[in-house]
Amino acid sequence: MIRRLSLMLIFVFITASAWWAVSTLQFESTPIKNILKLRTGPNHYMEDFTTTSMDALGHPRMQLSAPHMAHFPSEDKTVLKQPNFIFHQTDKAQTWTVDADNGTLLEDGDVVLLEGHVFIKGRDQNNQEVTISTPALRVLPNEDYAESKDAVHITQGKHVLDAVGVKLYLDKQLLLLVSNVRGVYVPES
Repeated sequence: MIRRLSLMLIFVFITASAWWAVSTLQFESTPIKNILKLRTGPNHYMEDFTTTSMDALGHPRMQLSAPHMAHFPSEDKTVLKQPNFIFHQTDKAQTWTVDADNGTLLEDGDVVLLEGHVFIKGRDQNNQEVTISTPALRVLPNEDYAESKDAVHITQGKHVLDAVGVKLYLDKQLLLLVSNVRGVYVPES
């Protein structure tokens, strides 16, 4: 009887000790995204690629090409070298092109930061070519919107505009200049 009681007390002691040890351990559920963030280098890259996104009707909406792309999971960003974007206007045959020295895709591509000799080309409502240059541009591709807080230089035919800051609504072919606007208007002869 004493032996059974001793065995039972040992069993209870072992069970209580195991329960205490397990309860003091902190288990952390680590999603795969957190594990990937521990990497310091890129987890994948592409060379000389072109990707096209379509609208609901299957028409080209936006095209991106670049000689090099690398994704860094630790910062959840994609770095582009010499990116070229083409924004197709669905209701018109017109396009806007955006070129830069470097680009960074953030938030799964919902935000694009372009820097280093950013050039934008398109056509206005009168079908006249418009070119815009700036050192940096923030693009929201899904909204056909781009903006810069830096100096911009705009040419439209013979007309020239310089400003600090611009907001571009690509789908509406509308551009708003933010401040310090100066321009040269050359009348038709």
